[in-house]
Formats: sequence, C-alpha cells, structure tokens
Amino acid sequence: MVSGAPTGHDKALVDHTESLNFSGTTGYRASYAKAVASTKYEQADTPRAFKPEIVVALRKHWARVYDALCINAVSAYNVDLSTTRTTDQIAKVYNPSLAANMEGLAAILNLAGIGTSSCASNLNVNAFFAGEVADGGGPRTNPPADSYDAAKANPEAYAITEESIGWLYTYAWNRGVPPIDLNMNFMSRPPYILLLPSAAIDEFRFTASYRNSVISGDISSKEMWNGIMRMDSVHGVLLAPFDVIYPYSVAGVTYNTLLRTEVCDDSRWIVVEGILLGSQALATDSYDDFEIREANEDDFGRSPKIGYDIIKGTVGIQRVDTDVVTPQMYNNSVSFIFTMRKWS
Repeated sequence: MVSGAPTGHDKALVDHTESLNFSGTTGYRASYAKAVASTKYEQADTPRAFKPEIVVALRKHWARVYDALCINAVSAYNVDLSTTRTTDQIAKVYNPSLAANMEGLAAILNLAGIGTSSCASNLNVNAFFAGEVADGGGPRTNPPADSYDAAKANPEAYAITEESIGWLYTYAWNRGVPPIDLNMNFMSRPPYILLLPSAAIDEFRFTASYRNSVISGDISSKEMWNGIMRMDSVHGVLLAPFDVIYPYSVAGVTYNTLLRTEVCDDSRWIVVEGILLGSQALATDSYDDFEIREANEDDFGRSPKIGYDIIKGTVGIQRVDTDVVTPQMYNNSVSFIFTMRKWS
C-alpha cells in the first residue's frame, strides 16, 4: 500500500520531492474461523439449499468482524496483529473494551501534551478531549498529564458540547488530517466523519446548546426529528452512529458499540473513544473474500457442517514529515475522548 501524503498549508510547493512524501505500509492478515451445524429439513421430500441461507445469516457477524478490525487499526491504542495472531490477540480486537485494551489506551491518553495542535510536535497520536477547560472555558487543546483519568474522575466536565465538536474540526485541520473531500461544493467545509454510539448522539441532541444552535442555524439538523437523516452535521463534522444493531449478535461487545468504552469512577457515566475519520484514514486488503464451505463428511445426511473463514488485515495510514531532523509519522485519524451517561 503506497499513498501520497498531503502537505501542510504552510508548505511551499517547490518540486515533487519536497511537496510529497510516500511511505509503504505492510498490511497483515488476521483470521476468524467458525463452524456451524445446520439441521436438515425436508419439505415434501425437497432438500433445502442450506449454503445460501447460511451466507445471509452470517453476513451481520461478518460485517462486525470487519468493523472491529477497522476500529482497532485507527484507535489511539491498537492491538498489533503483525507479529502474532493468537486467539488472545484476536479477542482484544473483537472486544475493544477489554481491560487490557483500556489500560493501554489510558497509558497513551494520559501523556502530557498529547492534544497539542502543532504539526511540528513529535507526538504522532491525534487525540482531542470533549468539554471545556475549567479556568475560562475553551477547548482542551493542550491537556495536562492524566487527562484520561481526569475524565473518569469528573465525567460531567467531559460531556460532548457543540463547541467541542467545532474545535475538534479545527484540531484535525491544524494537525494536517485530510478531510473526506476537498471538492465538496455543497458544504461550507470539507467534512469529517465522527463515529459515536447512537446513545451519545441522542444525549447530545437533547442539550440546550445543541437546540439553540439548531434554531440559530449554526448547525444542520435537516429532517432530524422525523428520523430520515442518517447523520447530523455539526460545524463540518458528520455524526455517524456506530452500533451493533442486531440484538442476537452483541455477545462480548460492551454497550452495543465496537468503540472502546469504560465505566467512570462514579459508575453512572462511561468514557468513550470516538473516532474521527477523514480521507486516507485506513486501508484494508482486498483479497480473500468471505467463504463458506461444507465439510466432506456426510453424517448420514442429517447435519451437514458448514465452516466459514474471514481473513482480513486493516492498517491505519500515517503521513511522513521529512521536513525535520528526525522524520515524524502522523496518524490520519483522531481519537475523540468524551463521556456519556451509562446505559444498563
């Protein structure tokens, strides 16, 4: 995988070698394998086509596995599948809220200055905290050490606000994260997509600041109330629900989302790692499609065994800044840390 790295707005377009940097990233493959047994039914002595029916039934599970790999790749703390593909490593990807994942995420987000807006910084992880600073308001553009622990200890101060989403856009732009499409003529800003649990979007919609912004026309909510619109646009950020919406397939997933979540200290709130995506945020390999195969054994025609395998690798894309003494890597996605009320 080779992709062009977008240049900063302050870079002089001198020639090809100075304007573009290219980097190659190896994509690794992770395998998910299951086996199911189907009981043979006979209707008027007519055998049923089990294979197509099972393909349809397993699509939702298949899609969730892909989602888990993608979110793992762009999270501030991603499980490395390049060196080992053990059951334990796969489980960490499949259930993002395992304690081992949250400990690693907290260790990264508690670093002082991780939210700095300067692209000259050597901090390659992009992370932005919701809410406002206690002394005087404004965005947390340079949060102190132990910021993640502070969100767990004082969750009400880290709830999503209209201002924090607007500043999230500015943060991503200043960090050089490319938006979805710079040629979007029908929008005032080239947009980003922010993945959030549906419950977090609903909670944000019912705040006074959100409703006042809708009335004043500062943010878009066209057809919001009748449920037709799939995503709300807040200052150029599209709020996209990221849920596991099928009740029978949520085993092992916390709070019905594949985003990383953890219960706050007061047990009434949860802290969430939302994901902001622009263009060139991640890539997956395009080979080894979903396959379902019947086992060779007949089992007297009673219960044919069906095996399926999902093999897919996903990697987060990074930019390379060679205009420094030591070349630096910068992620093309942003972790948006916020809190929401706990749903039981």
